[in-house]
Amino acid sequence: MAMLHETKAVISGSQIVQFFDRKAFIGSDMDIYVSGTSALVTGNWLEKNGFKYIGSYGVYGSHALEESIIRSVSRKKCLSGLTTGNSIVGVFNFKKQDRHVQVIVLEIDPLKHILFEFHSSESF
Repeated sequence: MAMLHETKAVISGSQIVQFFDRKAFIGSDMDIYVSGTSALVTGNWLEKNGFKYIGSYGVYGSHALEESIIRSVSRKKCLSGLTTGNSIVGVFNFKKQDRHVQVIVLEIDPLKHILFEFHSSESF
């Protein structure tokens, strides 16, 4: 919990549904949403706690965690004039035995992304 507070991270997705519904979805992962400045802190915390970085979605998946984050942030800045409101900078995958965690790095506040840009958000 201290890491979530320190990085202002938000857990969302099926983990929340499973918690409140008291159900288990086989093969589901945990999604941790963080702003770009907290990506490396979150990734390092996961690695310190036994998770192995297994790559990221996109073209920088084979690099080490820190380099992947730096390249993704740089790439997003280069493409910022071409994007269509998507604030996702990169998705970084970690695994520990049968547990899978995705760190979703954003260029905006995680709550704003979930409320206004998330694929299942409702517009009013």
